[in-house]
Amino acid sequence: MPTGFLHTHVSTAADTLPIEGARVITRDKSGRVLFDQITDANGMTPVIELYAPDERLTYSPETAEHGYSTYDVEITAAGFHPVVVHDVEVVAGTHSYLPAFMHPTQESDIANNITRIFRRHIGEGPQMAEITDPPPTTMAVPGGIAVMPTAAPIPAMPDDDAYTIPPPAVLQAQQSGQIGIENPLGVRAVFIPTNITVHLGRPDNRNARNVTVPFVEYIANVASSEIFPTWPDASLRANIHAIVTFTLNRIFTEWYRSRGFNFDITNSTAFDQYYVHGRNIFENLRQIASEVFNQYVRRIGFKNPFFTSYCNGTTSRCNGLSQWGTVTLANQGRTPLQILRHFYGQEIELATTNNIQDIRSTYPGTPMRVGSPPSAHIALMQTYLNRIRQNFPLIPLIPNVNGVFDASTDAAVRQFQRTFGLGVDGVVGPATWNRITQKWVAVTRLAELNAEGVRVGIGANPPNVVLRQGANNNDVRQLQWLLNYIAEYHEFVPGGLTVDGRFGAITANSVREFQRNFNLNPDGVVGPMTWNRLYEIFRSIQASSPNPAPIPPTTQPPVTPPPPPPGTGAGLMGTVRTQGGTLNLRAQPNTGSQVIASIPNGTQLTILGEQNGWYHVRTPGGQTGWVSGDFVNIIPRSARVTTQGGTLNLRAQPNTTSSVLASIPNGTALTITDVRGNFLQTSFGGRTGWVSRDFVSLNP
Repeated sequence: MPTGFLHTHVSTAADTLPIEGARVITRDKSGRVLFDQITDANGMTPVIELYAPDERLTYSPETAEHGYSTYDVEITAAGFHPVVVHDVEVVAGTHSYLPAFMHPTQESDIANNITRIFRRHIGEGPQMAEITDPPPTTMAVPGGIAVMPTAAPIPAMPDDDAYTIPPPAVLQAQQSGQIGIENPLGVRAVFIPTNITVHLGRPDNRNARNVTVPFVEYIANVASSEIFPTWPDASLRANIHAIVTFTLNRIFTEWYRSRGFNFDITNSTAFDQYYVHGRNIFENLRQIASEVFNQYVRRIGFKNPFFTSYCNGTTSRCNGLSQWGTVTLANQGRTPLQILRHFYGQEIELATTNNIQDIRSTYPGTPMRVGSPPSAHIALMQTYLNRIRQNFPLIPLIPNVNGVFDASTDAAVRQFQRTFGLGVDGVVGPATWNRITQKWVAVTRLAELNAEGVRVGIGANPPNVVLRQGANNNDVRQLQWLLNYIAEYHEFVPGGLTVDGRFGAITANSVREFQRNFNLNPDGVVGPMTWNRLYEIFRSIQASSPNPAPIPPTTQPPVTPPPPPPGTGAGLMGTVRTQGGTLNLRAQPNTGSQVIASIPNGTQLTILGEQNGWYHVRTPGGQTGWVSGDFVNIIPRSARVTTQGGTLNLRAQPNTTSSVLASIPNGTALTITDVRGNFLQTSFGGRTGWVSRDFVSLNP
């Protein structure tokens, strides 16, 4: 009989003290007592083993709703209010823990029963966590931070369209915040919050409570509510990267706080992701969350967290990551990054930050005006206004983004206030600051899949590194960015470098020419003297030019990937399956490239090749481009093994390193059902796997 494992940790409301001697009763759904336990000095119960359905039911969306069992847990302790938790999930072969927080009976007149009811979200519609008898004062929260009383004021959703918070279905755009160094002037930093405040309801639900919990606990909770712990490791990590990044995007953009709300994110799946306050946490998901909580998805060459929208991929579809789709890709041998790139495009990468701090508003706390001391906050505001003016041209340009609140800054602030109906006084207080932040996020589409990308300059000090040919890191990107910028003003410095972080021969040549013309040893090595000279020249350009030339982009125009190897996929056909809509034919194998055409549902395509889950195709009209493999059904095609006498390996995955499932004799007739790179999918001897295209001849 398959089983899963559960233990309970009981502590006081603020998670400050374990409760020894608490009684923990676990019942099945009929009410029968299965275990009656007492907590030890650490507030822990022994691990119990409970029946759970076969874990294989969690591998498919068709059977997932039957993939776990639920139990009720009642906790009592002398001097504390009882806690009852319903529908604790148990999945076969996995361990989970239930955090239970108890209030002393003398603390307040809290209702005797706090009942938390939760339902798994994946594969279902949005479900709200239900809590009966909420207390009128502070109560326990998993993770140990206090819950806000229901009487706390929560601002209503303003009527102004600028404040409307659209659901994720509307939020489909790009990113912003291009990298140079960790904290460049005029750009907010990416950081990992120590704690995060979650609103348990829709943003405009004034009766919903706020809870503040540790960031890692929040990520583990969302993962436990959104995905199954039995999925392949690569799938779990890809999903958790998406959860972390979505959360950091909300914090980076101050999505809710800039609108006057006193929380960072909601648990409403109509707006954010599913957090179930008080649920049990699967230990393998918490372990992964603890390992990757400071890693986030961003576009290569950019700083800010990507807007990693996602959905289950079955009952709900979106332009982002498909949770069930990650399982398929992981079973094909894809890594977490490859899975993420399949859904978000090849331009993304995983970045790491060790900047961990409390969440606080970017507003400095005191109004800014002409005469205020120069500061990074003023520079940030100047950066935002200069970007906003591209959409609202009546706002005058601030020529020097230097943190000094000068006359040009005052003029820009006043025009911004006039444009958006604020009091026109030239003072940037909380109301003006929040409106500037909102408009900047809106015009750059930071909280969308296709954000434009805000270019960032350099920081106050050069990197403390020595670079030479062969290096490959973000410091090289900054070097390439600087050389391109200086080349706009000094024609003897070769510019046009691809800012990819790779210190190759072309970058080395540009470095030598810079050194030669600025009286440095032209050795192509970027040490302290070269870094200092680069910064000196950059700053002299900024100071001497009232309207500096546009900063060279740190990413190059899209380059169409080389065509697939000759013969890869040649002769295979596929049918567009979009459930009635059209399928985009794109210039490159990613969702960010140009749309060439829209292909109707049911169209048959010629498959020319495959790359990272995208098919290189030719339409009936002769156009070629790339389409997502998720919406194309390969038409089975007969073929024959051509090994010139030997046998052909049938492998578990489309590569030469995976396990061999069978050996197929020369001349064997096969039916081809899919293509991945230079591998074709087929079946032999009752087993389905992959064979090399080089040893298969497709029949006419």
